[in-house]
Amino acid sequence: MVYWEALSVWALESTKMAFEEAIAGFNAGLFFKEFTFAKNTFLPSTHSKLELADHVIWLDDLLIIFQLKERGTIHNATPETERNWFEKRVLGKATKQVRDTLGYLRDYDDITIQNERGHSFNILEAKITTRFSVVVYQPHPLLPAECLSQKHHLSSTAGFIHLFSGTDYEGVCHTLVTPAEISEYLKFRESVIMQWHAATESLPEQALVGQFVQGDANSEPRLEFMQSLTELEQQRERFDFSHILNKLHDKINVSENPYDYYQILIELAKLNRNELKEIKLRFDLCVENCKQKKWALPYRVICPRSSCGFVFVTVPPELMGKERTALHNYTVANKYEHKMQKGIGVSLAKDGEYFTVSWFFIEGAWKYEPEIEYLLAENYPFLPVRTHAVPRYSFKKHN
Repeated sequence: MVYWEALSVWALESTKMAFEEAIAGFNAGLFFKEFTFAKNTFLPSTHSKLELADHVIWLDDLLIIFQLKERGTIHNATPETERNWFEKRVLGKATKQVRDTLGYLRDYDDITIQNERGHSFNILEAKITTRFSVVVYQPHPLLPAECLSQKHHLSSTAGFIHLFSGTDYEGVCHTLVTPAEISEYLKFRESVIMQWHAATESLPEQALVGQFVQGDANSEPRLEFMQSLTELEQQRERFDFSHILNKLHDKINVSENPYDYYQILIELAKLNRNELKEIKLRFDLCVENCKQKKWALPYRVICPRSSCGFVFVTVPPELMGKERTALHNYTVANKYEHKMQKGIGVSLAKDGEYFTVSWFFIEGAWKYEPEIEYLLAENYPFLPVRTHAVPRYSFKKHN
């Protein structure tokens, strides 16, 4: 177990707080507090108070339902008592709670829950296209291996339900460190388990994660895929944008509507690490330009997969205070030129030792605009965009 052992710090920390609080805090760090819901009781008009699920991730059209089960301190535990606990509490009650949650989503008109920012939303307004059900449990050390090896439960009404031990779930999320990657892994995991059920039950979770990062969805899972994890180069410093994104809610100027930042954060949360790497590179270039009081043409990233164009603007000192108009125009022009559904603009300016970061978001179907066509033809404001493929994962090279 070369890789998961590196996560023993989490296991020590989780004993200091409730298991649910540990998972909630961890998910909030990965999926952002805006899309993480851990206070999920609601009060239907014709019913007593109900709980939607222990934990919910709602990110635009993605919904992940979590049920959490922790084995408390047990005296005189045996493998048989732990097997009984697993069958009754994990395979029994937790999966029933998943079915209940799906029933609530189907039967009620209003389920308003509060995210980790303290903002309340009716989750039934979501237009969900991708949904996963997940049970994460913290077992007793005596839980038999054949229980730990079970990676899913198939319900006739709820469909496929992922099963993770707490250690395995944390290990997955320490490796696949963006919301988009977690979503893609859950889809991949369901596919390979359904196709090669016997093989996956005999393998540790690391083998499936290793197969996923290799990009091999067509081979039967095998132990050798674990080697990919030892060779994987995370290089988080090249794509980790969290120090900026976690401040969007209160530190960054956002057009006229203070809640526009949700739409901006949604688009950034949809990106994979190779796409985030390109975003961070251009953001950092603007920072350096500001430090050196150097002006440059706007930098751009186009993401056809999500139909969103990004533009990054360095604001020279003499134009500070007037950047909003320029940011609007650059964002609109970039979206228009590449026929994107959405556009995000970012401007950076430096006044003394402080930076000012402004964001702009626009969304709408593309339509022909003679005025924009003329402006782009007469005074093209951008560097040319080059198309190139960027591998998502990099691995250590061996001679």
